[in-house]
Amino acid sequence: MPGSPVADYFATTLARHKTGPLAVSWKGLHSQALGFHELVELGDFSGCQVLDVGCGLGDLWPFLQARFHGVCYSGVDICEGMVAAARTHHPRVDFEVWDISARPLPQSYDWVVASGIFNLTELPYSEQLQRVRRSLKNMFLSTRSGVACTFLSQELYNSPVFRHETGLRFHYEQPERLLPDLFQLTPHVRIRHSVVDENIFTVYLYSGVDAIVRDIYEELPAGDDFDSLKRRFLALSRLERLAEVAPWLESLPAGPERTYLQALLYSHQGDLSRALELFMQLREAVPEATEDAATLMMVLGHNRAMIELLEPRLGSCNELIIERYVRVCLRERFYEKARECAEGLPLGGLRANLCGQVSEAEGNLSAAETSFREAWRHAPYCSTIPERLAGLLRQRGEPVEALVWLQRARELRPRSHNLQQAWRELLAELGVQA
Repeated sequence: MPGSPVADYFATTLARHKTGPLAVSWKGLHSQALGFHELVELGDFSGCQVLDVGCGLGDLWPFLQARFHGVCYSGVDICEGMVAAARTHHPRVDFEVWDISARPLPQSYDWVVASGIFNLTELPYSEQLQRVRRSLKNMFLSTRSGVACTFLSQELYNSPVFRHETGLRFHYEQPERLLPDLFQLTPHVRIRHSVVDENIFTVYLYSGVDAIVRDIYEELPAGDDFDSLKRRFLALSRLERLAEVAPWLESLPAGPERTYLQALLYSHQGDLSRALELFMQLREAVPEATEDAATLMMVLGHNRAMIELLEPRLGSCNELIIERYVRVCLRERFYEKARECAEGLPLGGLRANLCGQVSEAEGNLSAAETSFREAWRHAPYCSTIPERLAGLLRQRGEPVEALVWLQRARELRPRSHNLQQAWRELLAELGVQA
């Protein structure tokens, strides 16, 4: 679909609006955030690889960072201009031009999400439905845990045919029409209409270590390229068939690829020290090995070794690793290193957030407040920012304004026990009964 009428439409919106929700055809920040909330109902993304299909400008990335720790985010889109702009906005994130209706990705992810990618089409209904079916299958073939995908609901309308201003057609669906195809992929299906916008429903597909995953394993290409080998290893580990991995590895030709997979095997088996040793040996031969080594160092508590490893390579690290680097520097009280790294990031929410954390660790609460307010302007859906601002204001003896910010955090994370506890404590401090 690159070069299709839909891709051309989004190239036009990007040229008109440059950046922000309107550039990707959202009505505004609020509706975009609500759409993202529907996707993250899929599961816990902490420490997971997440693929965003129809990623646009990559706006889901800061949203995920604000809610989950250790997320490794990637995005694909059919619009070449969107992918180029996303790479500019988030230079350390992997973005690719890809048509998911044509084929699955060459590697697998823990979670695959897609928001509104079927809403507009140039095709008749029956042909678009076939595209939907192919895309859902390919997304499911690219995941280890689950898929979330939003649709426009036909339940409020008598006809699925509504024209968009560009001449494209809105594509509305009925959940019951999709169910037979969904159950062919997995028995673990959940469909939910949005509690905020009844014109939207979300399909959640969950894989398991059952026949569905075995079918996917059998469908994997038998290629000997690095991506195919990694996918096969990850499928075996997902199926808890690690006993088969060792003889399979022995059958592969010696080289950095086999050594890398051996390191992954050690890591899955819990032998982190041996895995780290191999990752360190592979730093020059396999680009992923450096970041894998850094992650293991953090898990093992080798904070200073992690800092030494990453310091000369920060320019090529993704944003997740940068965030971990800053956090470890703060833990070790290397404030100058943390600040230098944070201030070297492009202007945006992540830079402001990390600069705020550095200032807070240094005890400069005024500078921290300024940075967190700047981060909030970039990411008004990030619950950790108002939570941090509430804490700073409370320390400075401004409990009323702290209460305002804490309420914003509670609206974004209504089920957080810690936020509810902080809310009760702050009300008690003000002499108000909860």
